[in-house]
Amino acid sequence: MIKKLTEKTVSLLLMLLFCAYLQGAQEKKIHQRETLHDIIRSSLELYTYKIGFIRLIPEVKWGFQYDSNVLSNNIEQIGDVVAQLGPAIEEKFAIRNIALFRGYQYISYVYYRDLENLRNYPHTLDFSITTGRKTLIIQGTIGNNKGIIRPSSETDIPADQRLRYYDASVKIPAPMNMDITLFFNKHNYFFTDYYSFYGQSINEALSRDETRYILEIQKPVTAKTNLFFHVSRELYQFDYNPFNRNYQGNQGYFGFVFDPKAHFTGYMKFGYKNLKPENETLQTFKGFIVSAAIEYRPVEYLKLKIDALRQPMFSIYYEKNNYYVQNQFSFDIIWAFRDNQAIGAGYLIGNNTYPNPVFVELAEKLKDDYNEIRMSYTYKFRKDFYIESSVSYFRRDSNFQYFIRERLLFGITFKYSL
Repeated sequence: MIKKLTEKTVSLLLMLLFCAYLQGAQEKKIHQRETLHDIIRSSLELYTYKIGFIRLIPEVKWGFQYDSNVLSNNIEQIGDVVAQLGPAIEEKFAIRNIALFRGYQYISYVYYRDLENLRNYPHTLDFSITTGRKTLIIQGTIGNNKGIIRPSSETDIPADQRLRYYDASVKIPAPMNMDITLFFNKHNYFFTDYYSFYGQSINEALSRDETRYILEIQKPVTAKTNLFFHVSRELYQFDYNPFNRNYQGNQGYFGFVFDPKAHFTGYMKFGYKNLKPENETLQTFKGFIVSAAIEYRPVEYLKLKIDALRQPMFSIYYEKNNYYVQNQFSFDIIWAFRDNQAIGAGYLIGNNTYPNPVFVELAEKLKDDYNEIRMSYTYKFRKDFYIESSVSYFRRDSNFQYFIRERLLFGITFKYSL
């Protein structure tokens, strides 16, 4: 099944790519490199308040959600009502055309009516600088994020994730209208287990440091489409049992990035990845990977969204499988039937495969399929205030008892820019 899903996904992405290329090829506009001045000017144009040389965008976000199976359990399902409220603010200022400084802070309170352990204060603190000279762009970001999340499609029980990240990049103009970008990323993940996943510790399985060194080359192929090539070296160092958990990885892929002002926006990537454990007795992943997030707007009031993913992920059952491969595809359609109202509908299908797929008796191979149906309605009271309601039904089928589950979600979200 999953092989057919992957083949259909790749075929659809290639067809969309061909359509985007034909559309971009009709554009007569000459591609122009983005300059530091362009980045600073476009960023400073978006703001709510201006105090001296500082631009501010304050917001308030609040929402309510009913979850019929909060703990992802098929034996004893627990439903709960979740509420979240908190302010956010983005501030930015520039020193002429030399540097752009940006900060973003968000703090909220999440309230679970019954599961008191999950009541928490999620927050985000993020600071970045963009500088350089003309088309030589240097960027740096440092941040800290804390929140209740569902770590993966395999282990979708709520856990407290704390993420610290340090990112840096330098984009260098090259001949033939190409850009060469060097990236350095260092991310630290730490989890707190409020509820175990059938005796498995999310913290012990997934707390780690990730370091990446990346080289990427981009070249425009049409006025609104860029072709890029990407190679990276990756290091994964785990907090617990590092001898059996640490990995080294290499990956390379090519893809396309579409201009956000075009009918097609987003990106698609096709590539190959090698994920090798330091303990050579464990399984090594070598295989095809894909990632895509594409929006297509054929007319002003209609938007089509496609997301696709094939990627190795770290498993919480690391004593049996040090990784699994997530294969996922989703399709959404959003119709703005009035200036201030829109409805949406979507469908997601996925499958997880394991190098050692024997989870049940009689050496029966693991079946692990999931799908989700979702709908949404958005009403915009005015430009800076909207409400969105959504409902979704998620089901996971498996011949491994702990993986079977279903969940009904209903939520209402408000967002107000002060």
